[in-house]
Parts: sequence; C-alpha cells; structure tokens
Amino acid sequence: MGARRAKGMSAQWRVEQTRLLREIERHSEAQESYMEDGLRLLELARDASRLFAKQAANEKNGS
Repeated sequence: MGARRAKGMSAQWRVEQTRLLREIERHSEAQESYMEDGLRLLELARDASRLFAKQAANEKNGS
C-alpha cells in the first residue's frame, strides 16, 4: 500500500471515528433522558395513591 493511499484511508477512518463518537454521545444523552423519565414515573407511581386521595377530597369539597 502506498503512502498516499494509507494517508487517505487514515483520514477516512478519522472522519468515521468522529462520526461514531458523536453517535455514541447522542445515545448516551438519550439514555440519561430515559433514566430521568423513569425516575419521574416511579416517583409519580409512589405518590399516586396520596395524590388521588387528595384530589378526591378536593372534589368532595366542591373545589
């Protein structure tokens, strides 16, 4: 393999590596967002009974 071809391939690999690193970062951010959404959902499920009881009491009072 000639030096010119090796440099060309190396440049292509660097471009591909940069693209893949951006994709990995994008997926990492999405995964973090899903984790935050999951935690909020668990908190809502934990508090659902209390929130429902509070809402029902407010409705009984006509508020």
